[in-house]
Amino acid sequence: MSRRLLVALVMCSCQSVTAEDSTAEIAALKARISALKAENQRLRSRLREIADLSAHAVSGPTSELVISLASDDWGDAEPADVLKVLHSAAIPIWEAAGSPALHPITVVSSSEGPLVAYKRTPDGDYRVLLNVKGRQWAQLAFQFSHEMAHILANYRNVPNRQLWFEESIC
Repeated sequence: MSRRLLVALVMCSCQSVTAEDSTAEIAALKARISALKAENQRLRSRLREIADLSAHAVSGPTSELVISLASDDWGDAEPADVLKVLHSAAIPIWEAAGSPALHPITVVSSSEGPLVAYKRTPDGDYRVLLNVKGRQWAQLAFQFSHEMAHILANYRNVPNRQLWFEESIC
């Protein structure tokens, strides 16, 4: 094979890379790196929450009020700030009720809320669903204090002709 033919074959088999291709590739890689950094940050945050939850894991009623978050879908509100608002809303009501021993309360951000789920966890923990996103602190405090009052009223899934009264009190 002649040297000219060999050079021609090699040249044809190589793709030509233009400056536009290179710029587009670099931009795509930078976008992917940004997305991975954001995902990494969310995962680290979730791992911190899980570590906090496991550090405070309690089984059975306790003389302290234990509130934890089971989701991190609170919009632009930091989970630590959400917990502070939940505690500030619940503690006065709990203390006014005589600080009864309660199972831990797990709070979930859900469009199905606000409500206290009748079905508890296998350990007897309460599950509270709240429908708040972002830093709407008043709405968060209002929804949680209402559900906290239901917990203290010993809510049950039974026929209750006086439910209207419980709702009024809560």
